[in-house]
Amino acid sequence: MTDLPGKHYGTLNVWRDPTTPDLWRYLPDAPTAQRAASGRAQVTVMDVGDMLMLTVGAALAPSEADLATAKAGIAADAGGKPADVDLRPADLSVRSASLLLTMQGAAPIELASARPSPLAPHSAAFSAMLQGDRARQAKSAMKSGKGRLSVRYDIDLPATRAATARLSGDPTGITDIEPAIESGQLTLSMQCDEGVSEALQAEAREGVSKEAAKLLSRFEIPSDARPDREANLEAEVTRTEAAPIALSLEADVTGWLK
Repeated sequence: MTDLPGKHYGTLNVWRDPTTPDLWRYLPDAPTAQRAASGRAQVTVMDVGDMLMLTVGAALAPSEADLATAKAGIAADAGGKPADVDLRPADLSVRSASLLLTMQGAAPIELASARPSPLAPHSAAFSAMLQGDRARQAKSAMKSGKGRLSVRYDIDLPATRAATARLSGDPTGITDIEPAIESGQLTLSMQCDEGVSEALQAEAREGVSKEAAKLLSRFEIPSDARPDREANLEAEVTRTEAAPIALSLEADVTGWLK
């Protein structure tokens, strides 16, 4: 969760929506169990001989208490009222969702996969029928803690990286931007987010050169200009590219059985 923007309140990470300042977005730390109207987790375990049948319902849905905690924290930091906080699920996409069994010292084994709803809270239903050693391992994980039965969501949060190119300098006598950059008459500077592609940097550089050429055509240096009077050309262009934040959110299913 360290790559996320915003602040942590209870079990939720919260940040301002970049396009709507009065709107807040949240992301739970981990998947939660889907629950029936009675509040019971939608997890079924059928143990028949050497066979184990599992059905698990999961989602990225915080409890009302978790939401209330986050709203209270936001309001306290902003000096407002919790009732006025507009808090909504993060705009995310789920790449995959898996029911996993992990034994000590071994890599996770996928018992079942699901295709979650594309809409929040991204509900998913898993179903697995296990036999033999796999069934015994799953039973051991649930009953004795020798191993872990978990649900994992692999998600992408939308984000962008930016590259900003700036050109500045005295335009006197310049007829072509690129030679002026090479000679040093115009100074090119770049400011880029970490991980920005070379293609985006090149796009920003090309863009600022075109913008500078437009500005150059507007410059007219009066013939009677005083020697101490300096003209200055300044151009700036920013380009962005998609850079989704990839995260894995995982929860222990055994805890949902309690």
